[in-house]
Amino acid sequence: MKGGEHLSGGTPPDGEWTTVELTTTRQQLSEQRARLSLSALEAAAGRAGEATAASGHAFDYDVAILGLGYVGLPTALAYRAAGHRIAGIDVSAQRVDAIRRGDVDLIPSDRVLLESHRDSDGLLLTTDPSQLQRAAAVIICVPTPVSEDLSPQLDILRNACLTVVTNAVTGQLIVLTSTTYVGCTEELVVQPLRDRGLKPGEDVHVVFSPERIDPGNVQFGHEAVPRVIGGVSPACAARAVDLLGSAVEQIHVVSSPGHAEMTKLLENTFRAVNIALANEFADICRELELDVSAVIDAAATKPYGFMKFTPGPGVGGHCIPCDPHYLLWQLRRQRVAAPMITQAMHEISHRPGRVVDRAKDLLAENGIPLNGARVLIVGVAYKPNVADARESPAIEILQRFWSAGALSRYYDPLFPSVTLPDGHTLTSVANPGAHEPDIVVLHTLHRNVDLSWIGPKTLVLDATYAATDIAHRSVL
Repeated sequence: MKGGEHLSGGTPPDGEWTTVELTTTRQQLSEQRARLSLSALEAAAGRAGEATAASGHAFDYDVAILGLGYVGLPTALAYRAAGHRIAGIDVSAQRVDAIRRGDVDLIPSDRVLLESHRDSDGLLLTTDPSQLQRAAAVIICVPTPVSEDLSPQLDILRNACLTVVTNAVTGQLIVLTSTTYVGCTEELVVQPLRDRGLKPGEDVHVVFSPERIDPGNVQFGHEAVPRVIGGVSPACAARAVDLLGSAVEQIHVVSSPGHAEMTKLLENTFRAVNIALANEFADICRELELDVSAVIDAAATKPYGFMKFTPGPGVGGHCIPCDPHYLLWQLRRQRVAAPMITQAMHEISHRPGRVVDRAKDLLAENGIPLNGARVLIVGVAYKPNVADARESPAIEILQRFWSAGALSRYYDPLFPSVTLPDGHTLTSVANPGAHEPDIVVLHTLHRNVDLSWIGPKTLVLDATYAATDIAHRSVL
């Protein structure tokens, strides 16, 4: 995850927007919130003692989190750590039970928070959506994947927003965080609330504030990552500043939900385009017999005008492989072209196929046909040190090898088994050294992974570009 810059300017005209830096103390928060328009702040209620909304309605919980996945659960823990009473809600009883058992993938600091709070009165874990009515604020944290044809799969988000609107009560703050298209907050939250007779900005407050959770990243804690807020009105934004500012150190307010929605799309499209460029430079450097990692490291010594991105076997998770397609889908509907983004996403989607083609070439150079070859993939997570294989290129790579007749297996201690797109289930090999592969493909290298079993005569395709200790490796 890339931390955002703090953008500040002069004093804005009354009623407009500015950036607000927040600290964790209530006194400092109050002083800095004064940089928002006074009328907006007077319209929003402060949080003190028992959560009480602007209408004077008393709530049992300060915050309800709808969706307790890779974003929602760390978000719930962050607000609980900030002193809020939390209602954590998920449609999956299995997920709720796993959280209660502590059987979930979290960074160490979040795991400590879960152990400390999961049995406390301040953290409710439930599948009952009616509990949303008991919370002063509702934060929507549900996944927004894409379908096989790369169009948005909006069913989960639509259902979540419908649930929130159905259970909305006067005085609530509703925060949509799920990455989506521009105008989604208006279409799925604001207008349905109006249809129910609730006026956003008066009866309820609505903002879009894109999530910035990076699974497995211990460098940037929740509180250290700035949050962007786009409210339906200044009063909506001010109410969100009060809530989000209690858990993060810096807030950047923009003038509308649409600006905040586009901010998230820009963030991840920027990453996608630059990863595609890094992959292309890797291919170019291989043809010119240059070490792309050395080139990138050298370029990264420039203290301005360059940001380091590294090549790899593809992209995974629910951000880079998905988010730009929400933008492209919307642009296609409006007949607006975005050729650079389109090409970057095309190249990214074809990267796993290039891994298989490169492995096939290396095998052929050694007189081994792909059909019947023993192929071992090391690491199936989409990134190191997380038990998360969402959109992982490794799954497609395994499937492509399997479909080509190769005896493909994998080794990843974090994944006892994976299911391929054709429904075939593979289990992780217990002893990779005993597998005697014809080629090893390094896909994801978890922390402290042991590769000492790789012999000097074993073919190795390093798709991570990071296994420099293996002198005889070939890179993608």
